[in-house]
This record gives sequence, C-alpha cells and structure tokens, in this order.
Amino acid sequence: MLLLSTSILSHGGNSDNGRVSGIVVTETLAIFGLSSAAQPAGTCSYFGRYFSIDVSNPTNEKLYELLLQAKAEDYRVKIWFTDSLFDGADQTNGCDIDTLAEVIGIGIQD
Repeated sequence: MLLLSTSILSHGGNSDNGRVSGIVVTETLAIFGLSSAAQPAGTCSYFGRYFSIDVSNPTNEKLYELLLQAKAEDYRVKIWFTDSLFDGADQTNGCDIDTLAEVIGIGIQD
C-alpha cells in the first residue's frame, strides 16, 4: 500500500525501509522515528524521532491512520518528507518537534 499527498512531486527526501518507532502524539502533531533504518538525510533527530504529521489537518487523516496501522501490524515502511531546516541536528542543537521533517507520503513494505 502506498499513500502519497499531492505535494509528493516537490518532496525533499525519502527514508530507507524501517519499522515505525517511538510514536508521540500531541494536540496537533504525531512524531515518530524508524527502527532498523539509518537517520535519513534531510531530517533532524528529536530523541530518535525524525518525522511529524500534522494531525490537526484533516487532509493528513489517512497518513496518520496508515502510520498507526503500520505500527500495529509491525510493517516496514518508506517515508517521503519535506526536509527539516535543521538537517543533521538533534535535540541539543536546534531540533525540536516543530523542526522535524514533515511527512507527505507513506509506503508499506510487506
């Protein structure tokens, strides 16, 4: 299964295949990382989390549902995203939940 937003044509990067890890949900964001995959270029790391989905935006509902399904079923995924402005940084030098790479597509690998 592959779910891509219409902005995929101008995306920044994509990840190696990995399993969803460390999901944290706030009122507006779901943030997460990938286990069994190296940190993708174009991302920063906030305590091992590289990506965010704006869960307050109704157009991201399917991305969020697919993320939760991938975690529940332990699927390997590929993530397409817009680059973080703090590429290579971590929580000690500029990366926070507002500077993570924004997810624009999720592909499930079976």
